[in-house]
Amino acid sequence: MSIKNAIVQHIKDAHREPFLKRLKAARFDEETQELLARAKTIRNQRIAHITQQFTDDFFQRPLEQLGFNLGELKTLQDRITALFQALVIDATYRMLPIGYDTDTSQTDIEQLLDGIADKSRILRMPEQQPEFWQTYRLPSLTDVEKELINTYRRKFGLTPI
Repeated sequence: MSIKNAIVQHIKDAHREPFLKRLKAARFDEETQELLARAKTIRNQRIAHITQQFTDDFFQRPLEQLGFNLGELKTLQDRITALFQALVIDATYRMLPIGYDTDTSQTDIEQLLDGIADKSRILRMPEQQPEFWQTYRLPSLTDVEKELINTYRRKFGLTPI
């Protein structure tokens, strides 16, 4: 019997239907299961118990198989938090320190990273080294890299490339 079924079986009748609705809204779907499986693999093979096979295969695997991007980590965090909140009856819990979970302004780490990005040589190269930029750098960028640079250029009030 799964934990979910055990909870449904033992929960008071008055709480059963709201619990099932919250559980469905948590959207712990196949995508989340896949992210969780990748996190477990990284934990078991890289963080807690680095294996020889992991180190042997490290450079053979595509980049997307080596870890998580920030969006995937955020998705996994949000889904796990939603699942935890679905299990809570008549209460809520803060999962992050105050100021990080409800504040819409930037966190301290976001401010630091934006400060680094704002001073980035490549971000300011079109203005500071226009000939080098046009001749060497711009032609070598992929569309994804150009879009990322443009995201930050817009953020800091610069003209997109």
